[in-house]
Formats: sequence, structure tokens, C-alpha cells
Amino acid sequence: MDNTAQNEITKDEKLMATLAHILGLVAHFIAPLVIFLIKKDESEFVKLNAQEALNFQITVIICWMIAAMTSFIFIGFLFFPIIIILDIVFCIQGAMAANNGKVYRYPLSIRMIS
Repeated sequence: MDNTAQNEITKDEKLMATLAHILGLVAHFIAPLVIFLIKKDESEFVKLNAQEALNFQITVIICWMIAAMTSFIFIGFLFFPIIIILDIVFCIQGAMAANNGKVYRYPLSIRMIS
């Protein structure tokens, strides 16, 4: 988004976009999905941030399933702490970017919802 578009972003839009990222830590894909569905027609900024948060949380769930399936050979147990740490770090980065009026693109995310 360019600077003129950033000036038009309201505090409420920033709050909703920030919540889409932060609530992903607690409610996984449900919170970003609800925010996406409610705000997608009202705010492009909130829609894009919620979409990114939703895609990332779906990716995290897929990683959890892979880690769980590989746990019987003990490789999965190594993935669990990595997944948790990356989820926390990336969600905080996303929330900070959204609070600053930017759309955050998660690294390592599978973009299924577009």
C-alpha cells in the first residue's frame, strides 16, 4: 500500500487487522476467518491482513499434523517447539506491521485463501 492509502486507514481497521494476527495464537484459524468474513467487504486493509493470518494459521495446522504423524519416529517431537516459536514470532511481527498500517506477508506460508 502506498502512503496515501496508509493515511486513510482508520484506528479501527488497524485494530481489526492486528487482532487477526494476535488472535491466531489463541484461536488458530477461527479468529482470522471470522474477521476475514465480517470485514472483507468493508476494508481492503483488514481483508488482506486477515487473509494472510488465516493462510498462515492453516499452514501451522498442516505443520502440526505432519509433526504429529512423524512423532512415532521421534522427528516430529523436534518440530513441535519450532512450530510454536515460529507461530509466536510471525504473529507478533504481523500484528506490529498491521498496527503500523502495513499488510504483513508471512514467510513460509501456503497461500490457499486469495
